Amino acid sequence: MRNTEMIPNVPVSFQRTRRMSKGRVLTSGDAGKILPIKADPILREEGFSGNVNVSVEMMETSEKPVNAIVAKACTYFVPYLAFDQFNGSIDELNRSYSKENGIAGSPVSFFEKNKYYNGSAVVTDSTPTDMDTGDNGRATFYGTMGLHHGVADMNSSYVQAYNAIVNHRRKARSTSLAQRNEFEHDLAEAFWPNEGNSHIMADFDQKLIDGQVALNALTFEAPLRAKRAGDGNHNAVTATAGHPTASGTFYAPIQDGLTMSNNGTEYLFSDIWAELTSGGTATMS
Repeated sequence: MRNTEMIPNVPVSFQRTRRMSKGRVLTSGDAGKILPIKADPILREEGFSGNVNVSVEMMETSEKPVNAIVAKACTYFVPYLAFDQFNGSIDELNRSYSKENGIAGSPVSFFEKNKYYNGSAVVTDSTPTDMDTGDNGRATFYGTMGLHHGVADMNSSYVQAYNAIVNHRRKARSTSLAQRNEFEHDLAEAFWPNEGNSHIMADFDQKLIDGQVALNALTFEAPLRAKRAGDGNHNAVTATAGHPTASGTFYAPIQDGLTMSNNGTEYLFSDIWAELTSGGTATMS
């Protein structure tokens, strides 16, 4: 009899296997779009490594391009935890994978199917056989990837992963870029090529340099001039010799205490501008 209990603590060894995944895709698309080319599912507890070869050919243009043509190819690993149905909870994901009730008390589907965004809401296609040829960008999305299916349901994981990538890149680029619905099939707009300072996020100082600061605190006084004034019939006519009161059809300067206003949809003056370089004063407050 032993005085101490011997519990083995060496992990169980097993023979690792290798699962090959190969594919070749020939597709086309418009410039300025983020194109989904190919997707490979990764099983739980799997690792992955490999390489991707991409060859891009541009069609002939009607005019000679004056700017550089840039094509950028990227590969992304998208975990299922990034999908909205799991709310970022690994516990929710594990319960859904085991087909158990979720945190809210009801089962959560591990795979969403036959869903698409119609511009205002997420709907489920009642005839999933047309998911790869339907409207709202579905035909273009699945046609770009070269995917077709028969009478079975369409797994929505590919479009969810696509939008998760686009939203991730938009958040990294600017917080002002709108986020896409995870079932939106329309191809997203591509980003401008990164320049040397692309790692610097736009803030107030950068907007100040670019001249994009809102001048809501600016008050100024400047002379106003108009090419035309309205006559008694509310028609716009050209002033004579630069004097809008030279003829009786023009409005004379208003008297003290009166207000010059418009008559319905007819305005007294048009083509009016301010000359800030002609003796005006501007004050920032």
